[in-house]
Amino acid sequence: MRSKTLILIGKRINRLLIVSFSHNSKGQYYFKCVCDCGVQKIIRGVDIMNNLTKSCGCLNKEQIKLNSRTHGMEGTKTYWTWQRMKGRCLRKYSIGYHNYGGRGIKVCDRWLNSFENFYADMGLKPEGKSIDRIDNNGNYTPENCRWATQKEQANNTRSNVRITLNGKTRTISQWLDRTNQTKSLFHRRRKLGWSIRKALMTPTYKPRKLTINNTTRTIVEWALLSGVTRKTVVNRLNQGASPEQALRPAYQ
Repeated sequence: MRSKTLILIGKRINRLLIVSFSHNSKGQYYFKCVCDCGVQKIIRGVDIMNNLTKSCGCLNKEQIKLNSRTHGMEGTKTYWTWQRMKGRCLRKYSIGYHNYGGRGIKVCDRWLNSFENFYADMGLKPEGKSIDRIDNNGNYTPENCRWATQKEQANNTRSNVRITLNGKTRTISQWLDRTNQTKSLFHRRRKLGWSIRKALMTPTYKPRKLTINNTTRTIVEWALLSGVTRKTVVNRLNQGASPEQALRPAYQ
C-alpha cells in the first residue's frame, strides 16, 4: 500500500473520518469511514482525496432539501419541465435525445444549474401547455422559449411546410384555420391540380362578398388579407359590425 494512502487513516476530510483500511480492488484502495452523521461506509481513497465524496451521502440530501425550501417547487410540473428539458439535451440515453442534444440543442447557462432563474423567466407551467422553442433549431433560452399548446407546437415542427400568401407565411394548418376548410378537402383539390391559392381560397359554398372602399371580395379573401379568421368575420357581421370593423385584428 502506498504511504500517501496510508496517511489517510485517522484523518478527517470534509465530513468523513477515515478509520481504517478496508480492501484493495483492481489497484484501488478502499477505507472504512465514519461520517459526521454517524453512518459508516466503505469509500474509495482517491474519491476522498479528490473531494469527489465528502460524506456518506447526507450532504447531497441536505442540499436537495435546502434547494427545495429555497424555491418550494420541487415535484411540481414546472420543476419537472426544467428537469426533462435538461435531460433531453444532456443525457444520451434520454428519450428524444437525438432530436435535442444529439443535434446540438443546448440549455443556456442561466437555466442549466438554476431552477430559480428558469422559474423567474418562464413562470408557472400553464395547464395544457408545455415548453416550446420558437426557433426549432435554437437553444433553450429565455428569448427563444414560450409555453405553448400541442397544436401550437405542431405548427412549429421542422417538418411543417410553410406557405406565403399576400406577404404572410403560415403553415397549411394555420391557413386552413383561417379559411374554415378541412385538410382532406385541401389535399383533394391539390391532387386535382389546383394551385395552393385556389385550393385555400375557393369556398365550398356560395361565397358571401363584402365591398370596402369600392373593392369587392369574398369574406375568405378579406379574411386572408386581414389576418382574421373567416369565422370571426362572420360572427362580427352577425353581431352588427360594419365590414371595416369585422376585419380589424383587434375588434372591440
